Amino acid sequence: MIRLLVLALTLGFGTIGPFEAVFADVVTVSVTVVDDALVPVEDVVLRIQTTQHDAHAITNASGQASLQIECPPEMESLDIQVVGAGVIASISENEKLRLIRRGLDLAKRVAFHPYTPLMLNPPQSDYAITITGLPARQVWGRLVDSQGTPVMAMVATKWANGAALSNSDGTFELRGIPENQDLTLFVRKSGFVSISPHLIPWSEISPEGQIGDVVDTVPAESDASPVIRLKNIVPWRDSHREPLAWGVTLIAADSGIVYSNISQPPLDELDRGVLLDNVLLIKSGTYYVAPGFFCASREQIALFEALQSGQDLSGTSLMRFTITAGSSETIEVDLFATDAAIHEVLLD
Repeated sequence: MIRLLVLALTLGFGTIGPFEAVFADVVTVSVTVVDDALVPVEDVVLRIQTTQHDAHAITNASGQASLQIECPPEMESLDIQVVGAGVIASISENEKLRLIRRGLDLAKRVAFHPYTPLMLNPPQSDYAITITGLPARQVWGRLVDSQGTPVMAMVATKWANGAALSNSDGTFELRGIPENQDLTLFVRKSGFVSISPHLIPWSEISPEGQIGDVVDTVPAESDASPVIRLKNIVPWRDSHREPLAWGVTLIAADSGIVYSNISQPPLDELDRGVLLDNVLLIKSGTYYVAPGFFCASREQIALFEALQSGQDLSGTSLMRFTITAGSSETIEVDLFATDAAIHEVLLD
């Protein structure tokens, strides 16, 4: 195990403060990416993030790539992410465009989970893992309101590369969708804090990939305005794997609606945990809490799917609250605690 000593500057009152010594272990992860027939897949963009480091790699003709990452010693696992080429700043624009086109082409036949966990076993420093894709297809449909009027909105799924913006006529096309699995679409209109989930059974998708019309109604009028007080709003990365986005996600206990927003503290508050208040206009009811702005993270999807399947989570350590019509109470959310609870109950 290679261990680096990282010296972090602490800034305060306009002067350079003391150095803080932070040890980081350097871990090498060798990744092989194959499709469902175990054929190597070239040009898959991979990413690993930790507190100290953000590593990218692109698979070669043998489907292999190697990533070196600096990990805090307390880190228990890493997530290997399949991402779009747009996140890589170190390559040329031409190469980025080539990889984006290649990714869209691959998504016609191969679907990937966006996160593949890798458990760490210190002092081991070299790891190998295989990511296996699933048979995939393109699906398409049309987003409309209750009157049949086309709706423009972001249509997302939990799958890597499985998101698109609907056109002015409401039509959308999604790639990288695995075959023979029910599909949940997360629809978010511009300017809304609400996200509408739509469960599409696989049996209702035609052999050609046609979904048909997805009716996305305007959410019921909000009748409560809780103040969500967020603790530990810093650009931290959790002790398990990846950055925690600023913000919070609220998932209704019946999984019928999701609320989310971004909360960014003042720049001079970024070096420490802070309290940040947000007023969210939501429908009264019971909600479970996940950290971060909704981006279909592993934690958010684990919580959503547990609720969607009807799992009783009421007796667990997961954070939840019930808010009544006309209420404007303050609800304090500890992002570290909510993340840890989701891992304890649903992931680890």
